[in-house]
Amino acid sequence: MEKIRIGINGIGRIGKLLFRLTHHRKDMETMVVNDPMNLNALIHSLRYDTVHGAFGQTVVADEEQQSILVNGKKTRKYGYHDPFDIPWHKHGVQVVIDASGLFVTRESLQKHGKEGVRNIVLSCPPAEKLDNMIVIGVNEDSLRPGQKVISNASCTTNCIAPVLQLIEGHWGIDRAFMNTVHPFTSSQNVTDGPHRDLRRARCASQNIIPTTTSAIKGVHTLMPGFVGRFDGMATRVPVSDGSFVELNAILRGKATVAEVNDLFREAAGGLMEGIIQYCEDPIVSSDVIGNPHSAVFDSLSTRMLGGNFLHIIVWYDNEFAYANRLVELIALLKKQWTSHDQV
Repeated sequence: MEKIRIGINGIGRIGKLLFRLTHHRKDMETMVVNDPMNLNALIHSLRYDTVHGAFGQTVVADEEQQSILVNGKKTRKYGYHDPFDIPWHKHGVQVVIDASGLFVTRESLQKHGKEGVRNIVLSCPPAEKLDNMIVIGVNEDSLRPGQKVISNASCTTNCIAPVLQLIEGHWGIDRAFMNTVHPFTSSQNVTDGPHRDLRRARCASQNIIPTTTSAIKGVHTLMPGFVGRFDGMATRVPVSDGSFVELNAILRGKATVAEVNDLFREAAGGLMEGIIQYCEDPIVSSDVIGNPHSAVFDSLSTRMLGGNFLHIIVWYDNEFAYANRLVELIALLKKQWTSHDQV
């Protein structure tokens, strides 16, 4: 089997997990990583993680070759600040994942497009329209061979979009409002300090912080019919990983708690297998760390008022689940190459 040759720009929370996941795939190989941190710091970052634990592989530096060796397998390391300068083509890279969070426009992402690079995937929502934005379980069928620059949306969009699609398709949704209770991230301050969002300016470890979420725009982009019917917010809390979305929706049809739970149970074992997981246990946020599903449906939290006012909770590992969707998207992209090359 010919492996998909991958390049990762940015070894942060998502880039690190993507590197780990692709190492375990027989159909993928990370040829290049680009990050400005020095090689020894990068090696240490790949070996250990406060949330997800040790890598469990032998990771060493080859300083002469400026490379990372994982169980003897080499990945070249660069530290360029401008994507245009990264020599992906010298290493046969076919898919570039930009996990830096710095380049979110078509113009900046297209700088990755050296000879041989077939796709550029953004690991966050874009600042403008790209060739496509994919949430697996919702619109992966919209992928086409000519779409080169693609976003994998956000972790919260990957959680809530399949849930909304499922409910909309069964009962219809008149209006819905979500709140994602989300761990702090690097977009917040460790201590009080300057920030364009005055709430995120406050100490992340000592405050519950109401703020915005990109998932609203993401859902509106994926499912334009929800414009004017769906809105929401985020509540940043002092934990390092493990989120949930609380969704309140007015349905167009009548339903019971049992019927809602049955819908999600059946979807988890069928149409949405691998995307939605059905849970009957009284879990908390740390219980979903390391869970690869986009949405873990909390059946114990389902509530209904008046037969059509629905309240549900869906959990997600905002790091690990999202990284898994990236890996799956890369595999889907290869299928597009195959179909295009056979034409």
